Amino acid sequence: MLLIADVRTVRVAVVGAGVALTMACGKAPESGGAASADDSASSEGASSSEPGAPDIPWAEKTFEQRQDYMGLVVLPKMTAVFKEHEADEEVKCQTCHGEDMEQVKFEMPNALYALPAENTFQAAMEYDAEMAKFMSERVVPEMAKLLGMEPFNPETGQGFGCFGCHLKE
Repeated sequence: MLLIADVRTVRVAVVGAGVALTMACGKAPESGGAASADDSASSEGASSSEPGAPDIPWAEKTFEQRQDYMGLVVLPKMTAVFKEHEADEEVKCQTCHGEDMEQVKFEMPNALYALPAENTFQAAMEYDAEMAKFMSERVVPEMAKLLGMEPFNPETGQGFGCFGCHLKE
């Protein structure tokens, strides 16, 4: 069950319900800091006015667009991905963003346990091979795709990877 922590979360829930109702009737996410009114107006004018502005790249989304996109697109998709691994897995905003997500303005990485900076994947495999494999084969590629990024490439050191969510030791 998702915890409704503030008005922004309620807004995402209301928008999501409206999108679901519209779809049912057959009618057609680098800082996480708050965007200014000017930022919001200029980006929203450029969007198709779809909740979450899916046509705007993550890095260019306003804070509100990022919240909408996370609630309407990322959370449902990543919930499905995690349920592939463990059917009764409870996935909510706090799963990745931590209980203090609002205080840190949803900045990532945040509260997930730290991973070693060196030989990260090897250390993860030694700790829990099944989970490390699932994260590298399903979670990282899907999250990278949702953010419009490439998965982490160890040769270039670029892309979305473990440290997009996890802290470094």
